[in-house]
Amino acid sequence: MTVAHAASGKINRSRLVPYLSFQIVGGLFAGLTLRLILGSTASTVSLGSTKLASSINPTTGTIVETVGTLALVFVILFTTDNVTGRKRQGLIVGTALFILITLIGPLTGASFNPARSLGPAIASGYLADQLVYWVGPLSGGLTGAALFNLVQRNQRGGGQGDKDSLCLC
Repeated sequence: MTVAHAASGKINRSRLVPYLSFQIVGGLFAGLTLRLILGSTASTVSLGSTKLASSINPTTGTIVETVGTLALVFVILFTTDNVTGRKRQGLIVGTALFILITLIGPLTGASFNPARSLGPAIASGYLADQLVYWVGPLSGGLTGAALFNLVQRNQRGGGQGDKDSLCLC
């Protein structure tokens, strides 16, 4: 989401590296916290690591994560730019996320965020298919931002949105 926000001009690109760094560190701390809390059972439960369903290969998983992230990014960017009221925005984005997790979760775990997948994976030692959870969300986020930018240019004749908005997704 953060990369998409930078690509769409919603946040200043100079903030991208610090935001990404803090998200990755946060994901790592979350995984380590789970490991500390769960102790010896940590390796058997994989600490909430995102996993592909047995019927999904890495290529299909990457495509699914790409499409899911693209849809989520587009909904977030479009909603925050075109819907007034934080409650309405939250309801729309939350509903979209619920639907995407319901549809995609059984297939890939519906990560949509590399930092969310990395922390539990490292803490549990379950590193299988991590590339899926980096390539899919990053490519989906960038594609969603490009689609949003295209729609915005067509709607407003080149507007770039609010550079000070922030998404901590």
